[in-house]
Amino acid sequence: MEPNFYLALSCLQGRPRGEAIRDLRAIEGVFALQLTPGNTPISPELLAAALAGVVTRTHHGYSERAYRRQVWSDDRRTCLVGADSVHPPRFETREDARAWVGALIGGEIDLPKGTALETMYGDYALGTEEEIRLAMEAGVLLAVDISHVYLQCVAGVAKPALLKDLFGDSHVAEIHVSANAGQADSHQPIRRDTFGLEEAIRASRERSIPLILESYFHRLTEEERAAQVALLQWR
Repeated sequence: MEPNFYLALSCLQGRPRGEAIRDLRAIEGVFALQLTPGNTPISPELLAAALAGVVTRTHHGYSERAYRRQVWSDDRRTCLVGADSVHPPRFETREDARAWVGALIGGEIDLPKGTALETMYGDYALGTEEEIRLAMEAGVLLAVDISHVYLQCVAGVAKPALLKDLFGDSHVAEIHVSANAGQADSHQPIRRDTFGLEEAIRASRERSIPLILESYFHRLTEEERAAQVALLQWR
């Protein structure tokens, strides 16, 4: 049975991959990791040893042999990875992003079966409530990032009620959690009052949706890291 709770390797983004895996595994209750780009790679043998006994999911441009790999073709029409979830492409204009979502719904985007698209913000596709609702209506597999939805709400392109509707959608494959102050995707540590956190925990438990913590741990003590994990056990 797949676990409900994962720590993202990006919690220690920039660290050597083996070191990051070791330090995240040292936290009590952690036995599942989301493998993300952004860590210095190690040899396949060392990686296999570091991940022994760990349940994993993969995200975006993760590569066993490189810091990261290209996710989208140059024309942004083909996803080049078979990860569990990916970010949709970025665009120069909102109109271009909306057109890409239309192409996605129309079956014109080559996306591997089982790969979820993450709810985004700013100049990414799926960066507005309108685009997300179009994807929901079309049955697109989604990874819901509560921090990104919060950025949309602050920017005035979404309303908080969107989150409730997302968590009621049958095509949600993952839930990503971290915090921010509404200005940037800063992956701050979560608190009990973090936007959408209570709803995220409830949806994960009730529907067995993988819940992935993505807050940066670099400046946190061992006790503070453990407290972040414990918050996701809050009832």
